[in-house]
Amino acid sequence: MQTFPRLFVTDLDGTALGGGYQPYGRFPDHFSDFLDRLTLRGCQWAINSTWDVNGQWQLVLGSKVRSRPTFLMGSTGLRLATWAEDGPVSVPDFDRLMDARLEAVKQKSFYKLLRSLCATFDPRVVAFWGHWLHFEYYERDAERIRTFAARQDWAGMELLWELMANPARLIVYPAILGKDKNLCEALRISGIPPDAVVAAGDEPADIAMMQSHAAKYGLCPGNAHEKLKAHVAAGSGGVGRMLCCDGVMEAFNVLAQREKWDW
Repeated sequence: MQTFPRLFVTDLDGTALGGGYQPYGRFPDHFSDFLDRLTLRGCQWAINSTWDVNGQWQLVLGSKVRSRPTFLMGSTGLRLATWAEDGPVSVPDFDRLMDARLEAVKQKSFYKLLRSLCATFDPRVVAFWGHWLHFEYYERDAERIRTFAARQDWAGMELLWELMANPARLIVYPAILGKDKNLCEALRISGIPPDAVVAAGDEPADIAMMQSHAAKYGLCPGNAHEKLKAHVAAGSGGVGRMLCCDGVMEAFNVLAQREKWDW
């Protein structure tokens, strides 16, 4: 019998949330039961998402789940907080370090990119949160967007780009971010080794927290991006067939059986 995991980390959109369950802004009840069962088994759980930590805190309070996350990890690696019933408690040293790194990247390149992008293309939707750019474009500009993103003058700007579909959009964020950043700090604080961590996600950005230095086991549902599915399939985790939280729980059960966990 193999040692049961000590920490389960879940993304929100398309992972713990989605699949037609309503209301959207809370865990489906059976996923709440799953998290509580993990806690009773001695496995802590945490959230690692693009959501800010306050939004994560409110989601937990609005859900059936009785247990509480050990960590709230938000804004794609930018924020780390612990749980308190009156609100998330930030980890100030981590916040200060990440804020300083982010400001340097914004001044060097992010603002320049934002101005150039908006001056070149008509956006369907554009949202900029200081650390994350979401730019939806018209299909007529698809080829021009790909050419724009491949321009050599963007090299060395310390920015990561993702072209995504449905809807057609460009996601850009600083390379200093990544869901492994706050997860690794959480592991340092808690003393939990990466070999005892299971991480669940659905998008390419979730690959960062499924690297060996952050989590040994990766899980993803059937709706996950093909790039993430390939990464998980090549590692020690599991790919579910069902959607969102159903697929995550399915993959965890298969993993538990394979690893001979007492589950």
